Amino acid sequence: KKSTMKTNFTDTLNKYNRHIAEYGPPDNHPYATRSNSNGCPLIGRACPLKADKVVDYSGDYGFPEGNVYAKSNISKSDVEEPGMKAAREAKELMRANTEMKRTNDL
Repeated sequence: KKSTMKTNFTDTLNKYNRHIAEYGPPDNHPYATRSNSNGCPLIGRACPLKADKVVDYSGDYGFPEGNVYAKSNISKSDVEEPGMKAAREAKELMRANTEMKRTNDL
């Protein structure tokens, strides 16, 4: 069974080739007009040749010369839940108050 991506690519390529076979290659691709219905009837980017011109293929989109890694800053969150943290802090405060009271009573 073919993968979906490969199937989609093959289907699109076949449509493109059929379109060129029927209406001509990019250098000889007449478009239909009201006075002349012989030619490509598709308007705008519906025509695969016009859609292909929209993408700029002149740039170099190759691989970088050296190693390139994405850098991200990760700040760790507090593992302790806020409710648990508040309960722990309250117990510590009560213990400190109890110790202070005992010290004052002596």
